[in-house]
Amino acid sequence: MLSSPLILTPQDSNLAIQSASGERAELCGGRRITGWRQEGSGPVWVASLPDLNHQPWRFRVLIVGGQLSTRARLPESGYFKDLGPDFQVGSRIATSAELTTLNYSAADLGPWLNLQSAEVRVYRVWDESLSKVAWLNDVNHTIGLSTPLRFPPGAYGIHKYEVLNVREGLRAPGQWFLNYATNEVFYWPRSGEDMTTTEVWAPVTEVLLRIEGTNVPVKNITLSNLDFSITDAPPRSSGFSGAGYDGAVSMSDVDTITLSGVRIRRVGASGIQASNTQNMRVLASEFTETGACAISTYNSNDLEIADSRVQLAGHSTPAAAGMVLLGDRMHVHHNEIRGVPYSGISVGGQSPLVEYNHVFNVMQLMSDGAAYYVDGGRAGTIRNNWANDVGVGIASQAPAYYLDEETSGFLIEHNVAMVTNWMLHVHMAISNTVHDNSFISSGDARLTFQGSKATLLTRNVVYAAGQLSYEAAPDAISSQSGSILFSGTHKMELVRVDANFQRTPLDSTGNLIADPVFRDMPRNDLYLMPASPALAIGVSQPLTLSDVGPRTLPTIDAPATPPVLSYTLTPQSLSFGNQLVATTSTPQIARLSNTGTLPITIGKVQLAGTAPGNFNLSTSCPTIVPARSSCDIAITFKPTNANPSLKNAALDVYLTTPAVKLSVALSGAGIVPTFSLSPASLVFPLQKVGTASAAQAVTMRNTGSLPVTMTSISLTGVAPGNFAQSNNCGTTLKVASTCTINVTFKPTNAAPSVKTASLTISAPAPAASQSITLSGAGK
Repeated sequence: MLSSPLILTPQDSNLAIQSASGERAELCGGRRITGWRQEGSGPVWVASLPDLNHQPWRFRVLIVGGQLSTRARLPESGYFKDLGPDFQVGSRIATSAELTTLNYSAADLGPWLNLQSAEVRVYRVWDESLSKVAWLNDVNHTIGLSTPLRFPPGAYGIHKYEVLNVREGLRAPGQWFLNYATNEVFYWPRSGEDMTTTEVWAPVTEVLLRIEGTNVPVKNITLSNLDFSITDAPPRSSGFSGAGYDGAVSMSDVDTITLSGVRIRRVGASGIQASNTQNMRVLASEFTETGACAISTYNSNDLEIADSRVQLAGHSTPAAAGMVLLGDRMHVHHNEIRGVPYSGISVGGQSPLVEYNHVFNVMQLMSDGAAYYVDGGRAGTIRNNWANDVGVGIASQAPAYYLDEETSGFLIEHNVAMVTNWMLHVHMAISNTVHDNSFISSGDARLTFQGSKATLLTRNVVYAAGQLSYEAAPDAISSQSGSILFSGTHKMELVRVDANFQRTPLDSTGNLIADPVFRDMPRNDLYLMPASPALAIGVSQPLTLSDVGPRTLPTIDAPATPPVLSYTLTPQSLSFGNQLVATTSTPQIARLSNTGTLPITIGKVQLAGTAPGNFNLSTSCPTIVPARSSCDIAITFKPTNANPSLKNAALDVYLTTPAVKLSVALSGAGIVPTFSLSPASLVFPLQKVGTASAAQAVTMRNTGSLPVTMTSISLTGVAPGNFAQSNNCGTTLKVASTCTINVTFKPTNAAPSVKTASLTISAPAPAASQSITLSGAGK
């Protein structure tokens, strides 16, 4: 166990560190927490923490029974909304107050917030800022942040934030909270966990191995068949793509280093962080549950990463990419990246080669990234890669392949994208070639070329089950030819968009509009059948999944993390309150979280109970939910009537692995505008023909919780011409208000003597119109 990093310097050059034959050595930066006691009679347990180096022990990672646990947060699901204005980035420099102040709703936060313990994470499109809370003003509903944000709340129109490490958010098994005021840690055990015997560990260091050159580099280091586990993450923002944190293995100024058969797991920050290195090789290694990136490099030249696996990165920062690699002449090949909140592989620099990788289940939380993202690279190649399950639904802002600002001279060749929406985005990039790729969508598909120039498109297969769209700046596409374009709905929109947003058709001459005839696309079998028109124009057979990903993986001798099935569906109930009949509420979110180490399988998701027809659901949940991941189910309430007012139902999620039903109680009240008329009738005394009686008053009262809209106040019935009315009701009667309708009787004749009519107040559905009877006699 390490309480501080092991440090290698130039004097340690030509060193090999490896496990003994048949063994696996582990460098662990954790300390066990003991002395757990139950908090009262409830489900939460608490332990007092010892000091660490004469200071209170602070950490942001907790491992219970070999599993990462979840920090308590608010809100329970989804995000809070800051109430400040939008901030137009680039219009001016933000003030210090704008960068350190957040406006909150009184329904979300208040003076009960533990300022000493809480952290606030403010989201933007592609990254986030994290800060401790400095102060809270419950009069103005503002909180002050101890560290300035990168952009003010509301930048780019994003108003999302969450509060971490808050006792009020400790609401489900597997969650924990560290009280800075009392130096105690609180934990809600998962099913089957006995806190008197279950081992609980927390980190005491952020780095396990630091290799650092000085005026001369550290040279010729080999790390083989080693495990690294349990490190902390700093309480600050992680930077672009999560690359601003240290790694469990951190290095700078190193010349020639090989990491082979390394396993890095359950660490708070990155797995490997390297800067100013030459000839680094990462081979046949595994990165599991890293808090930020698996591998982050800066100015690291002649890098090779091969046959490695990254899974479940970004538990400390949602801005984390799987790999963020900046340097010249890198070769990234035969890797697998999955379960990442932001981009899968992000590269920049001169002449990178990225090939035979499989990236999937990425861009799960953030936007403006991609499975394969290039940030200003030059003369590189991305070929023979596969991307699928990118983003979180048909509205995802997450392309499979993304060439960003100043990227130039890239070849995007013979790749596969199987995503639900966005295939390719070329943004402010120059002179790139997209050739012989297979872009397939089970829904609509789009390819976008924004602010770019001279993109060459040749021999691509672009298949959309729905609409196919190209959207390009005027000079973005220099040529496109020899491609197969297909829309299952026969809807294509291929346009150029100028600076004034004027849209003109994009010339598609030289391409073929036809079904490419895959063998079994729903099963990821993209083999082009002999009758395929794509073959006739020279398109290559697409990659198969067996072509990509690691060719070998290390043999792990040490026991793996025990397989655990653990899951939650939160919250326990959703209440929609009052809702106008036949209108749809704002969606509320139920979150299915796989907190275990094994995948769970969803059999069906349905609405049940006494009134399920009053609710609707939509979900981004896949059939198989990977370990340490979650998905959302959106519920809306649309009451069909107000009789009875209260509607109850349940959201039921049936898992087949394991066989269990999870439920969320749903409730809401259907309401309609209601009003009363008093009295129920008017009887006028005998009145001389041709003269008007004194007015009698009818009081209209809003008896409900909604305004009443009136389409008319009219006289109807047998003899309405003998009566007249005037009123002060207008067209809308506010809640708890009244208005007066004055009715007079002016008989036109005395035959017959008794005249009858009705005073009718007409209201549109779902409200009901009402009438009272009028009568009087003429003489």
